[in-house]
Amino acid sequence: MTTGGWQVIEIYPPGTKAYILDVEVLIIAVCIRAGENVSYQVTWWDGLVRKEEWVQSCEVYSSSPKFTIGFKS
Repeated sequence: MTTGGWQVIEIYPPGTKAYILDVEVLIIAVCIRAGENVSYQVTWWDGLVRKEEWVQSCEVYSSSPKFTIGFKS
Protein backbone atom coordinates (compact mmCIF):
# COMPACT_ATOMS: atom_id res chain seq x y z
CA MET A 1 0.00 0.00 0.00
CA THR A 2 1.31 3.48 -0.85
CA THR A 3 0.37 6.48 1.24
CA GLY A 4 1.82 10.00 1.03
CA GLY A 5 4.85 8.89 -0.97
CA TRP A 6 5.54 6.02 1.41
CA GLN A 7 5.08 2.33 0.71
CA VAL A 8 3.81 0.84 3.99
CA ILE A 9 3.57 -2.80 5.02
CA GLU A 10 2.20 -4.40 8.18
CA ILE A 11 4.32 -7.17 9.70
CA TYR A 12 4.66 -9.20 12.85
CA PRO A 13 8.07 -8.30 14.30
CA PRO A 14 10.71 -10.91 15.18
CA GLY A 15 10.08 -12.29 18.64
CA THR A 16 6.31 -12.58 18.11
CA LYS A 17 4.64 -15.79 19.27
CA ALA A 18 2.31 -17.01 16.53
CA TYR A 19 0.52 -20.10 15.24
CA ILE A 20 0.59 -22.16 12.08
CA LEU A 21 -2.57 -24.24 12.27
CA ASP A 22 -2.42 -25.46 15.89
CA VAL A 23 1.39 -25.36 16.27
CA GLU A 24 2.84 -22.52 18.35
CA VAL A 25 5.85 -20.94 16.62
CA LEU A 26 8.21 -18.05 17.26
CA ILE A 27 8.90 -15.57 14.45
CA ILE A 28 12.67 -15.10 14.24
CA ALA A 29 13.04 -13.20 10.94
CA VAL A 30 11.01 -11.24 8.39
CA CYS A 31 11.66 -11.09 4.64
CA ILE A 32 10.00 -8.39 2.51
CA ARG A 33 10.10 -9.02 -1.22
CA ALA A 34 8.92 -7.05 -4.22
CA GLY A 35 5.17 -6.69 -4.51
CA GLU A 36 4.65 -6.44 -0.73
CA ASN A 37 5.24 -10.18 -0.41
CA VAL A 38 6.13 -10.93 3.24
CA SER A 39 7.45 -14.20 4.58
CA TYR A 40 8.51 -15.19 8.07
CA GLN A 41 11.20 -17.49 9.36
CA VAL A 42 9.70 -19.38 12.28
CA THR A 43 10.98 -21.89 14.79
CA TRP A 44 9.25 -24.41 17.04
CA TRP A 45 9.91 -27.56 19.06
CA ASP A 46 8.75 -30.97 17.87
CA GLY A 47 9.46 -33.09 20.91
CA LEU A 48 13.21 -32.74 21.49
CA VAL A 49 13.87 -31.52 17.94
CA ARG A 50 13.98 -27.79 17.15
CA LYS A 51 12.56 -27.06 13.69
CA GLU A 52 12.88 -23.96 11.52
CA GLU A 53 11.11 -22.97 8.30
CA TRP A 54 10.27 -20.03 6.04
CA VAL A 55 6.49 -19.56 5.58
CA GLN A 56 4.24 -17.09 3.78
CA SER A 57 2.44 -14.43 5.78
CA CYS A 58 -0.96 -16.00 5.01
CA GLU A 59 0.10 -19.13 6.94
CA VAL A 60 0.84 -17.29 10.20
CA TYR A 61 -1.68 -16.09 12.80
CA SER A 62 -1.06 -14.15 15.99
CA SER A 63 -3.22 -12.18 18.40
CA SER A 64 -0.29 -9.76 18.79
CA PRO A 65 -0.57 -6.48 16.89
CA LYS A 66 1.25 -6.03 13.61
CA PHE A 67 3.72 -3.19 13.19
CA THR A 68 3.55 -0.80 10.26
CA ILE A 69 6.84 -0.10 8.52
CA GLY A 70 7.42 2.13 5.51
CA PHE A 71 9.77 2.86 2.66
CA LYS A 72 10.03 6.25 0.98
CA SER A 73 9.00 6.01 -2.68
